[in-house]
Amino acid sequence: MAWIADKELSTYQKRIRNDLLRQLEQQGKDTSYYRDMVNDYIVMMRTRDQLQEKIKDLGTMVPYSSNGVKTWKKNDAVEQFNKTCDRMAKHLDFLGLKPDETLKEDEDDAL
Repeated sequence: MAWIADKELSTYQKRIRNDLLRQLEQQGKDTSYYRDMVNDYIVMMRTRDQLQEKIKDLGTMVPYSSNGVKTWKKNDAVEQFNKTCDRMAKHLDFLGLKPDETLKEDEDDAL
């Protein structure tokens, strides 16, 4: 996957990426492979944010029509959101990295 340019990232996402890259350097893991894995983490973070927006917009249940019968079904974004969050945690664990708890989202970056 191509490296995500800084201009495509929110300030918060840039800070997360820079912090994770700094941790890799401190561990002596600043190779292309590990940098690419951090990029993958940022892609997952963006996907998580999009899923969160979809859940916020549509709710946990969405209208569904089958054979002319209108009903409700669960929003698939909820399950995808949970899986993405789980995968992100496993990704950090695999890299041996920890999220910086002092980083906070800027007001303009908030969802």
